Amino acid sequence: MAATETGHAAEHAGSTAKIRPIPEAQRREAERPDPRGDRVATLPTVGRPTPVPVPGVDGPTLVAEAAVTALQSLEAIARHTHEVADAFRWNHVTLGQGGLSALVQSTQTLLRLAVTAAEVTGTPFERFCRVGDERADLLTRAAVDEVIAAQMARDWSALAGALDGAFVPAMEAWRDVFGQLVPPAGEPGPGGSAA
Repeated sequence: MAATETGHAAEHAGSTAKIRPIPEAQRREAERPDPRGDRVATLPTVGRPTPVPVPGVDGPTLVAEAAVTALQSLEAIARHTHEVADAFRWNHVTLGQGGLSALVQSTQTLLRLAVTAAEVTGTPFERFCRVGDERADLLTRAAVDEVIAAQMARDWSALAGALDGAFVPAMEAWRDVFGQLVPPAGEPGPGGSAA
C-alpha cells in the first residue's frame, strides 16, 4: 500500500476563497494613532527584546535560571528529535515535517537564549559555545545543514539518520554549554547562597 499525503493546498483545493487586496479604507481602520499623532500599523514587529532590569535579581542569577530552563528544554528536544526521526523512518512524512518545524523553532529559541546568555556574561559567543575542542554552535550548524540536505533530497531515511546522528549530539553539546552555567547542587548560586 503506497503512502499518501495531503498537504495544505490539497485540503483547500475545492475552496472558492479568493485572495484579494485589502481595500485602502480597511487598511486605515487597521491603523491606530501613535501617542505622537503619527499613524502606525497595529501589526507587531519582531526584534530584540528590550532588557528590563528585575529588582533584586542580578544578571548571573538570571543566566543560571535561564540555563536551568535550557537544560529542561534540551531534554524535551532530545526526546522529540527521536520521535521525529522515527516518523521519517516509518515514512510518516507529514507527521515528521510538523515535528521538524517544531524542532526548528525550539532550536532557534535555544540559540537566542545562548546569544543572550553570552552577552549578559560578557563572554564572546565563540568562546561561550566551546565544549572541549568543539563548538556547540558549529555542531548545530553542521547538523542543520545535513538535515536540510536530506530534506531537499526527499531522502527520509537520511533525514532520520541526520536527526539521530548529528542533531542529537549537537543538542548534547548545548547541554554541556548550559550545564557550565548552573552551580552544582548544594553550592551557592550566582548572587545567592545555599539554604
